[in-house]
Amino acid sequence: MADNAKTTGAGDATVSVKLLRPVYTRPGARPLPIGTVMDVDAITAAFWASRGIAVRASAELAKVEIVTGHSAAAASAVTPAPMPPAPPLKEPAPAPAPPPH
Repeated sequence: MADNAKTTGAGDATVSVKLLRPVYTRPGARPLPIGTVMDVDAITAAFWASRGIAVRASAELAKVEIVTGHSAAAASAVTPAPMPPAPPLKEPAPAPAPPPH
């Protein structure tokens, strides 16, 4: 296992990851912001890493420069806008009736 993996009481390995994209955790709530470090199970960590959602917390990330068209001092004052809350869950549409025979 990686040095940032640990085992919970249930025997499931967890891995510390850093989010590269916002992640909605429940309906009606704002997402976890980019840069959040959290522990998830190893399968979820591998899935998120393969899709660019998160990386292992121990991974080296490239330096990112915010480009605003203004001075460097103004760029350091830039903060991202908050993400909207997740929409409420809806019941799935009923399945269409089978054609008559």
